[in-house]
Amino acid sequence: MKTDMFTLNRKIFAVFAACLIAAAATAYSQSVAGGVYPTPAYGWPNYHSVNGLGFYLAGDAGISVLPDFNSSRFGGPARFSADPGARFSLEPGYDFLSTRQLTLGAEFETGAIYNRLNSINVGGTSTDMRGDYYQVPFLGNLVLKFGPDSWVKPYIGVGGGGVYSHARIHGDFDEWAWSDQTDPAVQAMAGVRFQLTPFADLGLGYKFLMVLPGDDNQVYTHAVLASFNLAF
Repeated sequence: MKTDMFTLNRKIFAVFAACLIAAAATAYSQSVAGGVYPTPAYGWPNYHSVNGLGFYLAGDAGISVLPDFNSSRFGGPARFSADPGARFSLEPGYDFLSTRQLTLGAEFETGAIYNRLNSINVGGTSTDMRGDYYQVPFLGNLVLKFGPDSWVKPYIGVGGGGVYSHARIHGDFDEWAWSDQTDPAVQAMAGVRFQLTPFADLGLGYKFLMVLPGDDNQVYTHAVLASFNLAF
């Protein structure tokens, strides 16, 4: 079951990546044919309003779901279960390629994810231990936005980088134990935004984050998020 789930998640991520690559290739071919708007000579302050390119600041906040996961971070194999929690992110970025159909941008993402650990199973036996699980991603994303001139703007994206995680657990006697580690991670995202003004969008999105610790266990986080985007 674990292998099947890992294979399924890899296929989902591969589909996102393939869609992004195909759309980016289409955008590039259009740019070669003259479909990309040239950079205005007078600088970037009016960049977005003229041709869809330029700097932006995106962000999102919402619910995070952390499925059960296995980890040996406390010295031995254990299975952790968590309640739904919260995630928020900030993503400064730059749209560097634009046609009348789509825009491609690169961004840096960081933020915080929190879930309460409600059950810890050690050696097949449930324990009375509880705790908290924090994640801080630091990712580079490529985001493809469709319909830049429309008031409805679907988008997809993929990213990669790392995640710092902090886990702390305790039993009935409030004796805390904690563990910190940083692991590689990949991410896929999709959503839709609605234009409020020429420089501001609001929307709804989904993110799938897969963390790859060195103990051959994966940690997945699903998030449904309200998002915003401000163009400069």
